[in-house]
Amino acid sequence: MLVAIESVIYIFFIKLKRWKCMECLKTFTQYPDFLVPYKRYILDFMLVLCGAYLEEETASYRNTTSPEDEPRGYLNINPDDSLSIDERQMSHTTLWNWVKWLGGLTKFADYGINLLRQKQPNFSLHRDGFIVAPTKYKSDERKTLLERCYMLLKIAEEFEREFHRNIFHRLSNSLLEKPG
Repeated sequence: MLVAIESVIYIFFIKLKRWKCMECLKTFTQYPDFLVPYKRYILDFMLVLCGAYLEEETASYRNTTSPEDEPRGYLNINPDDSLSIDERQMSHTTLWNWVKWLGGLTKFADYGINLLRQKQPNFSLHRDGFIVAPTKYKSDERKTLLERCYMLLKIAEEFEREFHRNIFHRLSNSLLEKPG
């Protein structure tokens, strides 16, 4: 698990609970609330960076992942509580992968919208236009992906305000499609 604090990325080792069904032979994993299946960084950090990139008109992938033009470096916290410094840095393409993943969760967004509409029949946030700066895309496909990501982030904010829970852990993991 990776946690970013200012310009340092801390690496923690955690144990996940897994069960195996003796009938169907499938394995089930229980994730803590701050993790998402198939992602290495904690969820809150991913959402904050994606939101910062989409909301700031002049933000680029590179300057969003490197605060004050200082690349984020890695610091390992080993199981024996010793520290070791790593020469790796957070890549700006990581942010693009998160935006692409969030923008592709259409079934997930639809399910969240349905839950919000059940709670608030006049809920219409999903009908609002989510304007993304034209400098962030060159194709209509990328524009649509960025707008869907932005919409999901806003739906997640509204979901948390309304239900006092994070939408990503309230909904089924089956809606969180495995990345390709």
